Amino acid sequence: MRIAVDHQVTSLQDAGGMSRYHYELTRHLRGREDISMDLLLGGESSILPFAELEADNVRVEHWKSRLRPGYPRYAMNAAWTAAIAPLRGRYDVYHASYQRWEPAIRHRALVATHHDATQERFPQLFRNAAAIRARKSRLYRRADLVICVSEAARQDLLEIYGVEETRTRLVHHGVMPIAGTARGDRKSTRLNSSHIT
Repeated sequence: MRIAVDHQVTSLQDAGGMSRYHYELTRHLRGREDISMDLLLGGESSILPFAELEADNVRVEHWKSRLRPGYPRYAMNAAWTAAIAPLRGRYDVYHASYQRWEPAIRHRALVATHHDATQERFPQLFRNAAAIRARKSRLYRRADLVICVSEAARQDLLEIYGVEETRTRLVHHGVMPIAGTARGDRKSTRLNSSHIT
């Protein structure tokens, strides 16, 4: 199975839960003989070591960007994706990493992840809540499958966006062990690059 992941999240943030989510998904799929992945990230400056995910079955297409996270970097990466993605052929699965999909990434199935409905439940806290809701609505209508990270997120998705329950899957976030000493001494517990939480 060929899977593509786009640039959206790494275009808009250098650190955060959604970046971690896609990093961990890829990390856990590395080495699977039945899966190949292309991370079409473009220019990025994530604190997560995406380059270290390169493997026989994982291709990370990226470069370190001097542009700060935000819409100028997003626009640059969208243009790069439009140029490069058609050359990559058709993917079995395209996992959109944020609120839109890249039309240049040809695919048989589109997967999206619904993390929460913060903007929808508290629109007064976000100046662009209506635009976010419109983008999510278009993505979820188009998606063949929407992954929900909690049952509460799934219920929000069903209520707010009217997505058919049959097109949803509940997949809870995993957990990472925290590295410690052999004695388990909590005072000397330290995080390393493979155990960032």
